[in-house]
Amino acid sequence: MLCQQYQPQTQYQKKLLRDRAHAEVLAERCQEIIYSLMEAAIRSASLHWQTNQTIAAQQLLLRLPKTPALICQQLSKTPQGLAILEDLWNRLGTVLQTQKDWTADQDQWVFDLLGIPAAFRTADQIGLVIDNTAEFLKSARQLVAQSLEKLRDPEQVAAAQAWDDFCREMALQGTPVTISPEMRLMMRYETMHLRRAQQAMAEFERVRQGGEEPKPEPEKTAPSQAQPQPTAEERTAAFLKAMGSETSAEQAVKDTLQSAQEAAQAAKAAKAASTPSAAAPPAASAAAPKPAAVDLPWGLAYNRKYAQVAQATHQGPYRDPEKERAAKKAQRDACQTPR
Repeated sequence: MLCQQYQPQTQYQKKLLRDRAHAEVLAERCQEIIYSLMEAAIRSASLHWQTNQTIAAQQLLLRLPKTPALICQQLSKTPQGLAILEDLWNRLGTVLQTQKDWTADQDQWVFDLLGIPAAFRTADQIGLVIDNTAEFLKSARQLVAQSLEKLRDPEQVAAAQAWDDFCREMALQGTPVTISPEMRLMMRYETMHLRRAQQAMAEFERVRQGGEEPKPEPEKTAPSQAQPQPTAEERTAAFLKAMGSETSAEQAVKDTLQSAQEAAQAAKAAKAASTPSAAAPPAASAAAPKPAAVDLPWGLAYNRKYAQVAQATHQGPYRDPEKERAAKKAQRDACQTPR
């Protein structure tokens, strides 16, 4: 409908009209949600007013340790808050009658209910005498009685009840004194969408009257292109090539093993020929040829064959476990033989 009414000439003008229509639809949706929340608040005030106000007072009580003076004043404005404060003071008085003292946590409750900041929480600030148990009980009971008397003041109770009746009456009319967080959020969203619709329409009017359209942003290209997947023929060729390299590696291992065995046999024959005797002078020992080093492919699983190659090329004397155990046993037997 907007395109039929305003007749956009360019794609940018069409985009602005679409943005305006989208923002107006979202604003209408937010307005519908606001109406629903308002109806729910009216029903809740009609059916659960006392419970809702008690819940609100309990939520305020959770913030009492942080700002005791402020929360105490806010709780004293409603009958539900006065009832909670009176209940806490009654509990403190009961503890004095049964246990004759307050715990550390209960002392903090006393300071919180009196609205004293954390930097000035001493016994003399509230008129308590802590040197003597009897004097402490007397001053503490007097403090509880004074606090209860202040909470039960007829003028304060009447003012709190009048404020509660006014708030309930306004809530039943659909104009609550305190706006819920959900309704406040929907109002903010509605204002945001209406502002966007106005901005889009203002931009459309500027462009239609001869204003310059903004240049389109260049498309962002990916930093690296994805590698193409190999075809079936390419995968088959790569597999056959790998099999060929594996076959050549096996042949290299076999050649190395054979040359190592030949070198070991030659070294053994040279050692037997170079044994000294009384008739003939010692002959020069023939140098055993070393097997040529072969570069094998990295990561090839031929551990067993590598071990055979290392055993065949070993030139030093080998240990005989059986002989070593027999020698150790004979040594132990000789040590245990009685002299």
